[in-house]
Amino acid sequence: VARAIGQGNGIPDLATRESLREYFTAHLTSKAMAAYILKMSGLENAKRVLFVDEQLPNQADYQSALSLIGLKQIYGSNCDVLFPVDYLYEDTERDTAALYGRGFGYTKVLPNDTRGILERDLGNTHPRNSIDLNAYDALVVGSITRNTGLALELLVQFPPGRTIWIHGEDSPPMIEEAQLLRTAGAQVFVRSIS
Repeated sequence: VARAIGQGNGIPDLATRESLREYFTAHLTSKAMAAYILKMSGLENAKRVLFVDEQLPNQADYQSALSLIGLKQIYGSNCDVLFPVDYLYEDTERDTAALYGRGFGYTKVLPNDTRGILERDLGNTHPRNSIDLNAYDALVVGSITRNTGLALELLVQFPPGRTIWIHGEDSPPMIEEAQLLRTAGAQVFVRSIS
């Protein structure tokens, strides 16, 4: 692409722009990345997914939020969120300008009807131990770094082979964390590797 643009006047031609758009849509959107994670985990046939990130409702994180958005775009209300994240939905009344990055790219993007039963019926009031984990085909921890204790607790209650951990930090995992990620048995995706 760079060579083709360099040979011209620096502006990609229509065919190049169309190819870039097709590639981006197929591989780089939130929905495409969520589908990739599910496929690489062998969980692409999952019907119901539970998303877990206890920190996300109050501490926005791009990787976790965009992963949840992609899962919601695939599963809609069949993606339940253990700790509801209101600012992702079109009807939020929250001041999104106060969020990390002023909420750019991740706030008010989900239709209201994609809320799962936990978000609709129970809000933030449900006890964790009352959730029937057997109702889910996959469990996704949106930020393993910010939810390590909870993720390990859930790993005892839910099959590791159907559990996905996402390490979306800017820096690679430290040696001890990398060892945990390798030996836990969960399906692990790391954004930054040195």
